Amino acid sequence: MKHFNFSVGLVIGAATGTILSLIRFKNGQRLGQPLQDQSQATQNDINNLKEALNNFQEAKQKLNDALPAGKKTSVELENNFKYYQMKVDRILKNLATNQQKLSRNFSNNKE
Repeated sequence: MKHFNFSVGLVIGAATGTILSLIRFKNGQRLGQPLQDQSQATQNDINNLKEALNNFQEAKQKLNDALPAGKKTSVELENNFKYYQMKVDRILKNLATNQQKLSRNFSNNKE
């Protein structure tokens, strides 16, 4: 019996909705027109959201593809930095040694 009541209610509701959608106001608009407009706007928003999600997925994939190259570049830069740091350290040590030698020579010449 409950199933029958649900079915009857569903049929009556659908028939009522159909009849109401056919009624026009004095200005020529139908009763369901604002709902149709809102439904269309919602559908457009959903499509825009899907497009934005697709763009996000593409950008994410491009970033993942570029990440190994960026990591390789980062490692190369780090290695170059270490190499130049060692080179500068050697130069500074040589300068310190030369400065000590000059100081000794200057003090020896002074005496």
